[in-house]
Amino acid sequence: MGAAVAQRRGPDGGLRRGRQGRQGCLDRRDARAARAAWTVGAAARAAESAARAARAARAAWAAGDARAARAAWAAGDARAAAEAAGDARAAAWAAEAAERRAQIADALAVLGDGTP
Repeated sequence: MGAAVAQRRGPDGGLRRGRQGRQGCLDRRDARAARAAWTVGAAARAAESAARAARAARAAWAAGDARAARAAWAAGDARAAAEAAGDARAAAWAAEAAERRAQIADALAVLGDGTP
C-alpha cells in the first residue's frame, strides 16, 4: 500500500470519508474557482484599461494632436500609441488597396472595350 493511500485510510483500514476529506476537496475546488475568476477578472480589467488608453490615443491622433500621442507614449502607454500608429497604417494600406482596385478596374475596362 502506498504512503498516500495509507494516509487516507482510517484506523479501521477503510478510506476516510469524514468531514475533513470532503472539506479539503471543496477547499481545493473553491481555490481553483477563485484563481480562475481572478485570472478572468484581471484579464478583463487589463483589456478595459488598454481599450480606454487606446480610445484616448485615437482621439488625440484624430484631432491631430501629435503632442498628446507622444505624451501617451512617454507615459509608458506603448500599446495605445502602437494602436494609434497601426490605425494610421491601416488607413494608408486601405487607401493603397482602393487605388490598386481602381487601376485594375480601369485595366479590365480597357481590355473589355478592346481599345489599347
